[in-house]
Amino acid sequence: MRNSEKYNLKILYVEDESETREALARFFKRRFTKVFVADNGSDAVEKFTELNPDIIVTDLLMPEMSGVDLLKHAKEAGYQNPVVVLSALQDINLAVKTFNLGIDQYIMKPVNLEELNLVMERLANKLMEGDQATLVMTSDERRLKEDSISYEVSALLKAKSGKGPRVVKVFIGNSKVEINCIGFSTVYEETLMQQRKNAPVIEQLRQFFFQMIKADMEALVSKQLSLSVSVDGIDVDFSRGTVKISLAL
Repeated sequence: MRNSEKYNLKILYVEDESETREALARFFKRRFTKVFVADNGSDAVEKFTELNPDIIVTDLLMPEMSGVDLLKHAKEAGYQNPVVVLSALQDINLAVKTFNLGIDQYIMKPVNLEELNLVMERLANKLMEGDQATLVMTSDERRLKEDSISYEVSALLKAKSGKGPRVVKVFIGNSKVEINCIGFSTVYEETLMQQRKNAPVIEQLRQFFFQMIKADMEALVSKQLSLSVSVDGIDVDFSRGTVKISLAL
């Protein structure tokens, strides 16, 4: 690991076996700033949709939804980042199927931690090189900035809409910022939500609302980071009650 610093990347780790999950989660948390853990495929799909992870590490045989079905979902959603499969299965046909779904590495269980470490470093370095590392911060500085932006975004949305989001999660990458607003709705939308048929109207309203405050969001984040940023994506999901704003540095 470079200079004993963690990689500033989001890892989604999926494993149904509790002992293995706890041990490898500790392994990943020593190496990456953001590690999100799921104990089955269905839980992983929820986290994948919300987080858009930089790397997925998953088992194959799991309850509710298999690792193969999870990878199919990710591929259909346009996911192009690295995927690592950890599995005790030695089924050649299944291995071929996972490679056809675009995985980068298939590691047999029991996992050799030295092998896993080399694989994760290779993938992380490749991602970081592509990110061009335009924003340099320590882990503590990044966490404080994420908390501060989260607080200010909540206040901005409440001031502009009359009702703030239930939760705001912020991730600061090396050349991007992601803001996830969960449980957000305006006063007018609350009335429309009483009928499901109004879902398309609400999504359009939210797109319009965030376009209207785009300059405010850019100014807020720019001030926090002392860098110029621009909104390059607004993703509204009525069914999940979320809005994801992506900003490029």
